[in-house]
Amino acid sequence: MLIILGLQPVVSATEAVSVATNQSKTSQVNVVKDQAQPELVPENLQPTSKEEHTKKEKQTQPVEEQSSKKQKNKNEKIIPDNSAKTEKQTQAKDVKPQPAPAPQLLAATNVVKNFAELKQAIQNATKPTTIKLAAGEYRFTETLVISQNITLENTGAVRLLRGSKFHDSFFKVEKELILKAAQGKFEFDSEHHDFTTSRAGDFIYNKGHVVVEGVDFKNSRAVTRGTLEVAPIYATGEKAVVDFKSGSISGSEYEFIVKAWSGTAYMAGGIMLMHGATLNMSGGEIHHNNVGCPYDSAGGVAVYSGSHFNMTGGSIHDNFANAAGAVYVGPITHGHVSEQHKVTDVNKLKHDPIAYFTMDNNATLTNNTGFYYAGAVSVYANAQFIMNNGYITNNKSKGITGGVLATDLYVTDNQPPMGRVSMAEWSKLFPGRFIMNGGHINNNEGVYGGGLYVASNECRIEAGEFKNNLSVNQGGAIYVASVPYVLHIANASVFDNQAVNQPTTRHISNDEMFFIPTYGQTVTSLTKGVGGGIWLCPTGDATFKGTGNLILANNTAETAGDDFYKEENYKNYKVEVTLPKRNLLGQKIKYYLDNVGKRYKPGDKVYADKTDNINVVNKLGFKIILEDGTTEILKTLTTVIIAGNKSCRGGGIGSNGTVVFGNQENIRNVQVLKKWGAKVTPAEQKEIVVDIIGELNQKEWLIEKVTLNKANNWQVKINDLPATVNKHEYKIKVREVTTLKGFKQPEIQKTIVQNTKVPTVLFTILNSKETPKPKEPKLPKNGDTDQMHSVILGIVLLMSSFGLMWTRRKIN
Repeated sequence: MLIILGLQPVVSATEAVSVATNQSKTSQVNVVKDQAQPELVPENLQPTSKEEHTKKEKQTQPVEEQSSKKQKNKNEKIIPDNSAKTEKQTQAKDVKPQPAPAPQLLAATNVVKNFAELKQAIQNATKPTTIKLAAGEYRFTETLVISQNITLENTGAVRLLRGSKFHDSFFKVEKELILKAAQGKFEFDSEHHDFTTSRAGDFIYNKGHVVVEGVDFKNSRAVTRGTLEVAPIYATGEKAVVDFKSGSISGSEYEFIVKAWSGTAYMAGGIMLMHGATLNMSGGEIHHNNVGCPYDSAGGVAVYSGSHFNMTGGSIHDNFANAAGAVYVGPITHGHVSEQHKVTDVNKLKHDPIAYFTMDNNATLTNNTGFYYAGAVSVYANAQFIMNNGYITNNKSKGITGGVLATDLYVTDNQPPMGRVSMAEWSKLFPGRFIMNGGHINNNEGVYGGGLYVASNECRIEAGEFKNNLSVNQGGAIYVASVPYVLHIANASVFDNQAVNQPTTRHISNDEMFFIPTYGQTVTSLTKGVGGGIWLCPTGDATFKGTGNLILANNTAETAGDDFYKEENYKNYKVEVTLPKRNLLGQKIKYYLDNVGKRYKPGDKVYADKTDNINVVNKLGFKIILEDGTTEILKTLTTVIIAGNKSCRGGGIGSNGTVVFGNQENIRNVQVLKKWGAKVTPAEQKEIVVDIIGELNQKEWLIEKVTLNKANNWQVKINDLPATVNKHEYKIKVREVTTLKGFKQPEIQKTIVQNTKVPTVLFTILNSKETPKPKEPKLPKNGDTDQMHSVILGIVLLMSSFGLMWTRRKIN
């Protein structure tokens, strides 16, 4: 299944605005239903370079500069009225009138009570200054330019409000502005008055450094039918930095009116980063923002070309947008990237710098909605998202994935053509990269991939968990969109997932979903309720590097393939999947047939028990049963957990492309050799059974029982056992099970043989006969008559001697 990512759906402009309108009773959108909807991404729309943006920004600057000059001219005329004489001066005739004092420089700390005083204090600041705001309302009628390092602190409840005729940014920051809630609430509130200035922030336009500590930004609003780039906080340029430590941004309402539209609109409900700007978010909230825009916008944060978003704390939650409910990372419009498909020379590809998003610690994205693309995060083309830790939970999308969408836009339709340059060259400029080193992607809901949708060759999952996600069509946790895309997953546990005929959605209804057909086959023609653990479509493939990089068991499917299901190949597209022979513990995997109409039943024989490899070409399903007592051990040894997810096909993982399990060939061989002592005769050499045992962290498990006999020349070799578990080498030992009468305890010698490509652990077991013990003197037997008589006679004589001695003593 490949979702159309390169083209904006014509319906989404109207429907996105409609949904946004329904979610907010305060917003009204006029849409002409009878008028044909124009294409949302015009063909003649050229990529906007950094220089072009700079040029356009300069066009809007004269107004602000003129305003600034007017402010300075006014300042020159403002002289404090201190000429009035006191009553004492009027009465004292001998005191000469004093001239009015010259304007004084601002003190290090000032207290202001209204907008006029705030404006005056900022204009007069010539050095780093702290301005304290008295409790009350400050209604802005013009933009205040921060050309010095300014700290604003409140001394009581403070609200900064928008004047009814003022439609520009509250502050334009050229140096540093620190906003600190010191006492009580400190709020910016636009009161849903329309903001109309393009390429600006409703509250802050930042080209310097902004620090937010405990301040709340509320109720930004913008309605447009033309070009508009807007967010409550807008940062642009490589020197622009926003440190969001605490506080909130909420209640933004942005709308795009389709009627008589011209130009493009890009919006972020919280913060927009342009041209290399940086956002460091360590706390606070961005929540309940509504962005009804069909373009590449975000309900929370939009990270455009060359910018950086580092999220180490805080929460982005309960936002709505078309492209990404929480965070959008990529070009300002991916339509520009799709135009590069026509380019045949890689040196002529037009591209912007890569945009970066990093998530760590307890950073949280939750309860967000993406109307068409991703509920939480969209990673587009020249973009990278690295998730080291954090939580992406309870997000939803009515179009694609509830969690994370990653695409390089190399393939942008249901079928070729693709980019004309090589995919390797394309990926250098437009990686669409997602790397997961940890964290939690749980309880999300979508149509294709509940937690993750992959349409890129630059996606890797090294560690982390996907739990309780839901997808209506394919891939409850993860979905790989199409050929030629490849997803890499480290050693993973895929268990307790479900494939059901009709998933019951928690957040979205069937009439809200988009259903897009696969290349060459409709979704409805594919089998439902198959592949509880893994499902592969006709073009889907899976590769297992080395062995033991996947634990696949305890999954269920309503129709077939509790743990694994492969659809029948297309006539002209053959895929052959070689299933792994052993699991992470080195144990043989027992595959049982579990097909449509021929489900697995207890007591069925193991499939291909004598075959080293299981090659799956056409429609085939399997159930896998683990050795007793190993399930819980296995779950603790993997770095990637995919559990409790649900979908119609592939409860855990669904793929139209390729999934590669494992990062490297970390294997070894084990050989067991039996030797007999010198005095053991051929007749005494009996068949023996040996257990090969694994041990890690004081836990043991049986890898395999082997039999040594004359037929196999008293030796057995097991190839391709995993050498490590989570990068830790586990111990292998052997234990002889058979007891040989008359033999000593076996002597076991372990050596490592390195003369081959794959190292071999050699165990030599020596059985020797016991040494005969020397004969001991024969003891009298009970009941020997002659000996007994001799003993009795000796006793009688001894007693007679004692009696004679006693008689003599008495006579004397």
